[in-house]
Amino acid sequence: MSGVWRGLRVDQGFVVDEWDFSFAGGAVTYRSKETGTTLRGTYDIRAPITDGTFASFEIAVTLTTGEKLVGLYDNQDVGPITKFMYLGMPLADGDSATSYDDAMAASKQEFVLVACISRVAACDFSPAAPA
Repeated sequence: MSGVWRGLRVDQGFVVDEWDFSFAGGAVTYRSKETGTTLRGTYDIRAPITDGTFASFEIAVTLTTGEKLVGLYDNQDVGPITKFMYLGMPLADGDSATSYDDAMAASKQEFVLVACISRVAACDFSPAAPA
């Protein structure tokens, strides 16, 4: 999960925007390119879960504002240059996204993210890392 990930929100409430995520040592920072909103916090990987045919893990994100967002992610898909993550989380504190279908609701957020595979020298998303 570590590294810089770039992607899109694909849920029913999305707007055209790019999101940049940085996961490192239990810390997460993510930023909207459209609004400039930057969110910071910590994340905790929890138990494996099954949502249909997707083997996933529960993730809890605790933002520096104190909000806690519980959702799920899957990062098993890997291509020749990049890897992919599917991340579903609620928008509201104390809410949860229990499946990828649930995360598609307008009151939630679902991301499709792409990151470079570390062994591919020509791929580098580090300039997009949210600060």
